[in-house]
Amino acid sequence: MKGVDINLFVQCSARTFNTQYLIILKRFTIASALLGMAVVTSPSFAQESHTENEGDHHTFHANDIALYLGATQDVDKDDAHATVGLEYFRLFEPAAKFGIGATGEAIFAEHTEYLFAVLGHVKPIDRFWIRGGPGFEYRPHENDEENTEVSVESDSSDDEEKTKFMLRTIIGYEFSFGRVVVTPTAGADYFRSAGTIIVLGFNVGFGF
Repeated sequence: MKGVDINLFVQCSARTFNTQYLIILKRFTIASALLGMAVVTSPSFAQESHTENEGDHHTFHANDIALYLGATQDVDKDDAHATVGLEYFRLFEPAAKFGIGATGEAIFAEHTEYLFAVLGHVKPIDRFWIRGGPGFEYRPHENDEENTEVSVESDSSDDEEKTKFMLRTIIGYEFSFGRVVVTPTAGADYFRSAGTIIVLGFNVGFGF
């Protein structure tokens, strides 16, 4: 009985944390969007952009590593889960219009899930980028409670069900502070069997 009470307490605490985390994340994203609109429409931004386009590219950094903080939500469900990740991108030219990289994430659902993807990077306009590519999500506890018999065939089937392949599309808008770049992001993961997952958050990156 005590074990059940502890499990219930842990689940309730996790849901409360996810709810509070999502509220904070939404507020941060809205504030970032409003700040971005204010900055973009300001005269000083136009002057700064003109100066950057004219001048030196010495601030370009070919490598970018970032910490991702966000939330993951299934479009068919109401609950959202806190997500933490790490990503690395290699940019090919001073304008940083093209690049390639990888991202790994931990999704704190009822049982922790893991996601890995290889993404292409395109920056059609200054500060705004689009990324997309294939990946997979690994759910180590998928169907563990339902399976009571162990066999070679069932193990193989379980592995296939625990690993779900997906395609990710994500957009971001950068705010640069020297080598540090803060980027609010929004995107979606498309699963053939599990539907669409919405990903919302921000990156804190460092160029070198």
